Amino acid sequence: MIKLLVLTLLLSYGEENQGNTDFYLKKIYGIENCKIGKGTKKKGDKVIANTMSTYTYDSEGREDKWYYYDENGTLIYANKSIYDDKGRRIKYLHYDKDDIYDSYYEFGYDGAGYETCCKHYSKDGVLQDQWIYTTDENGKIIKEEKKNADGQLRSTWNYYYDVMGNQIRKEGYSASGRLHTIFRSTYDDEGKETSFAQYNGQEEEKWTYNFTYECKD
Repeated sequence: MIKLLVLTLLLSYGEENQGNTDFYLKKIYGIENCKIGKGTKKKGDKVIANTMSTYTYDSEGREDKWYYYDENGTLIYANKSIYDDKGRRIKYLHYDKDDIYDSYYEFGYDGAGYETCCKHYSKDGVLQDQWIYTTDENGKIIKEEKKNADGQLRSTWNYYYDVMGNQIRKEGYSASGRLHTIFRSTYDDEGKETSFAQYNGQEEEKWTYNFTYECKD
């Protein structure tokens, strides 16, 4: 069965490019119980970087902890998932390059079980950033507003999907309404995300990530 997995991309972005709940939480569509995800970042035909994520799972088969490495195999960071009694992911514990806990993300849901927000806190519980989601009747996020701890709008992101429900485009706007970033995704016949590309507001490509997966039997 094809389900959602998480593969992280640590990218050097300015504030206006940090959409989709930032790139610590970049959601990649793949196959349930994948144990390794690999990404190759290119600009044109030139390879800029290679990355790898590895995953562990709990006794119920849910993603437990995942680790993100650079092309030399050096740990960059890790996240651990916490679930509620309904099986919903309600928190990510974030670990630094030395695998030391340093902050966390909390997720909120409405009565229908749809994700409505994400809040980023320091390890001491001080709110850093927050993301507010608008969903459609099927629970898919169609709009995201990133705000600072004081509730000031920093950016807005609109989400677009194909007929199969795959997220194929995201448009990022500044607080003043200027289109500054576009992300596009492509998928294979099984619904696995195979590429993720960034464009500026004029639709000029900046880079593309291509993905491969190694999954459990």
